[in-house]
Amino acid sequence: MSGAAVEDIGNLHVWRRELELEAEIPAGYTLGSAQQTVLLNTVTSTSSYISAEYSPTISVNDNGDITLDSKSSGSQKYSSWNFSNWVGKFVRITGDDGGTISDPKLYYFPAGTTFSWTSPNFIASSAQLVTPHGRTPAVVETVYPTSDNLTSYPEDGYEGEYYYKYLGALAALAGNSARIETGYYYGTGVVPTTEAEALELTFDAPVKFLWILGSVETPSYSDGEYMYPNVIAPTNTHYSPAPFYMQGLDGIGMANSVDAHRYTGFVWVRSLDGKTLKRYATQADVGAITLFNTFNTKYVYIALF
Repeated sequence: MSGAAVEDIGNLHVWRRELELEAEIPAGYTLGSAQQTVLLNTVTSTSSYISAEYSPTISVNDNGDITLDSKSSGSQKYSSWNFSNWVGKFVRITGDDGGTISDPKLYYFPAGTTFSWTSPNFIASSAQLVTPHGRTPAVVETVYPTSDNLTSYPEDGYEGEYYYKYLGALAALAGNSARIETGYYYGTGVVPTTEAEALELTFDAPVKFLWILGSVETPSYSDGEYMYPNVIAPTNTHYSPAPFYMQGLDGIGMANSVDAHRYTGFVWVRSLDGKTLKRYATQADVGAITLFNTFNTKYVYIALF
């Protein structure tokens, strides 16, 4: 079906409403309890080599990767090291007589730490293991309320715990000569993570609004097809993905989850001519079901031009 007229929508206004369910957790690190630690068990003599890097401070990026901010490093015999320089610093031992250590740990040595050698062990009297963690995005429930009353919700701001942003009248968003097109596609099972690899839906005119209505399946208990609608409503553990694209929301994550991974899902991107809508995952844990791209599953959509 294509080209159906849209009537009586001029006074229907659309907002975006957000509710923060869990606050963002910035990237950072934790320190383990201070305890005596064998740093190496390969120091067979005071002539054994130890390679290390150390810094008074560290930083952790959103992916949980550690950077030693003012790094110093060295590789020398045990007897040549001035280990007092390690106290009050973050230290990573990167090598020994056997060569480079494949997975070196990072420790913080608090004030008062002493170092000793009892062959073949190189021991710190007090060491705290550093465990980094990446940024955990906020968990935000997003819905799109509508009303024929422009004053039903704030234009841009909070009402109680909800944040509202007015998006416009549906007729204005769609244009003065709006039309509707419905269609379907079959999922491929692919989960792209960049715009270059993004999943695409292409139309013959610039798209103002798209709603992936749901998936069509044939349940085991029936010979007929049923459509399972996509909705924004809480289940026991999840808020289902928001299957909408609306002009002006390019690059905004449109799925939410309150499971342990707390991912924001995916983003929509509109082509320059407005005729192609792309979507791709923004978190590694996102699967094909979140992108409405489960293999060989039929998805029905409605588009507004």
